[in-house]
Amino acid sequence: MKKKLLALLVLLTFMIAIPVEAKEINDFYATSDDNIKLQDTVNGDSAIAGNIIDMAGNIDGIGFIAGQTINIKGNLEYGFIAGQNITINGNITKNIYAAGQTITFTKDASIGRDIFLAADTITLNGNLERNINISASKVIIENGTTINGNINIDTSEIIIKDNVKIEGTLKYNNTAKETISKNAQIAKTQTYKTTDNNQINTTEILQSILNMVVVFLCITILVPQTIDKTEKIYNNKKTNYLKNIGIGFLLLICIPLISILLLVSNIGVYLGLIIAGLYLIALYISFIISGFILGNLLLKKLMNLNTNKYLSGIIGIILLKLLMLIPVLGTILGLIALTLGLSTIWNLVQKYDNNQKAIEKQEETPKKDTKKETIVEAKVENKKPRTNKTQSSKTKTNTKKTNKEK
Repeated sequence: MKKKLLALLVLLTFMIAIPVEAKEINDFYATSDDNIKLQDTVNGDSAIAGNIIDMAGNIDGIGFIAGQTINIKGNLEYGFIAGQNITINGNITKNIYAAGQTITFTKDASIGRDIFLAADTITLNGNLERNINISASKVIIENGTTINGNINIDTSEIIIKDNVKIEGTLKYNNTAKETISKNAQIAKTQTYKTTDNNQINTTEILQSILNMVVVFLCITILVPQTIDKTEKIYNNKKTNYLKNIGIGFLLLICIPLISILLLVSNIGVYLGLIIAGLYLIALYISFIISGFILGNLLLKKLMNLNTNKYLSGIIGIILLKLLMLIPVLGTILGLIALTLGLSTIWNLVQKYDNNQKAIEKQEETPKKDTKKETIVEAKVENKKPRTNKTQSSKTKTNTKKTNKEK
């Protein structure tokens, strides 16, 4: 027994002593799983979606990360992060954009440039080099945190603990409940009225963009045919954009009318509710698809860049959202994006239906042929014994004739 335990201890020692070699990926990296542990080095951009994400590797580019529980231990150049519980425990050399329920920066966190955060509870710690923009219900700045820039906060409650050092201006809304330590070193403090502040709009826009990016990544990873077929449609030179916008406009008006008529009637109440629900989902996804179309058109067609669909979609969504902020023009662009997206969804549904019918026909045709073959074989088999009977009868008559002649 002792020998077995000793052998097991030796084996475990070797397993611990042998390092796990991290791979190096020199291309765009995309993955989706329930539990993801990234220890590799990615020399490029990446898109990661999952339930639990443990990022201990290096991403030398833009990291688009979406999940329920996210732990960043490694190095990132740019971080676009959305999840329920987000922990930043590593180094982000440039900007970070994050939205979630809780966002926590540990003592080991290091951010090279600006920070944009939207969450219910945000905890800051570590060395934060530049400006910070926050929208949250509660903001906690932990003991020993260093902020070498300005920090703008929109919150219900702010807690600043001992030995916090803010080199720039601390700016927060005058309605916030504040608990600021006397030992905190703050260069300048400024409060503002909620109605005069533009920070709320900024964080809402950030959260909206991140939500749309997360949905886009989920669609691209889980249902890749949707984005691939959309790309084929709009890479075709024969595609008529005005026609698609017109179809989308008709769908925008007709679908809610049909849903209302079904809801009013006693027969189709449930069907009307289903159509209304699907219609609302389609409206949201329309903007995401139009963002992908815009990004694909801009990067691949106009700029002739060989980019992947992930980057095209994300850049297109961000650009579309920013363009929609322009007064008057933004409303027009939003309507165009909505109608173009709706018509694209309609085309994708039709193509899926046609493909299903084609598959069913292909499955039916071999069955029909096999039936014909079996019928033909049966007829041949039925004919064969008759020929044998006729031949035997002929031989009998011939033998009788020979006997008579004798």
